[in-house]
Amino acid sequence: NDSIATTVVQQNATQLLAYNGFTTGATEPVMPLVQANNFNFVTGIQIQNTGNTNTSVTVSYVAGSAGSNCTETASIAAGASETFALSSSCTGIGGATFVGAASVTNNSNNQPLAAIVNQTNLGDSGSAYNAIDSASATGTVSFPLIMQANFGFFTGFNVMNVGNSAASVNCTFSGSGGPANFTQSIAAGSVYTAVQGGAGQYVGSATCTASGGSLVGVANELGPAGGDTFFAYGGFNQ
Repeated sequence: NDSIATTVVQQNATQLLAYNGFTTGATEPVMPLVQANNFNFVTGIQIQNTGNTNTSVTVSYVAGSAGSNCTETASIAAGASETFALSSSCTGIGGATFVGAASVTNNSNNQPLAAIVNQTNLGDSGSAYNAIDSASATGTVSFPLIMQANFGFFTGFNVMNVGNSAASVNCTFSGSGGPANFTQSIAAGSVYTAVQGGAGQYVGSATCTASGGSLVGVANELGPAGGDTFFAYGGFNQ
């Protein structure tokens, strides 16, 4: 009864993306950060049915700072996977700009699902992150690395409220000289995008705490052009 852990690396001539393997599935995974046609970046979501019964899966996209809402449905056979987002009506390649989030809102046979999110500009930059089980959401999500004007690197993060009620979310940044703390109301099932695009150099962290609702989050890190300097990580729930 040995225990194993896996990491998958995706590589081409110019991009390197990686994600961790899954030990369990979630019936309603959430993808807190999805972008399409955003400065040439697009998102692909790969969802695997790790159960033993075919299931119909609906992914709902909710716009944050850009785009419009839509849904996408596909049947996923037991053990198989399907690609979402790259051809949907609101996040497809070549369409309108979209920056928001996605979640599985219907899983007809309640099968365990594993999902990963690839973000790429189809050129020299790409990153991947694991979808998050909505059941793991809490009132607080933390982002250990936040940057602004740091030798060309900056971050942006999405905070998604996966709860059933609206949340007043207070986000604070560590130390001084960084982005301003803020409070934002986020409706149930909605998302807020915060980009650290100021002029002052800052390296620190951020913590977002909700009054009402339940939070998950994902942060992107982007560096100067010239090689793959695009990274992503899931926020940490407490």
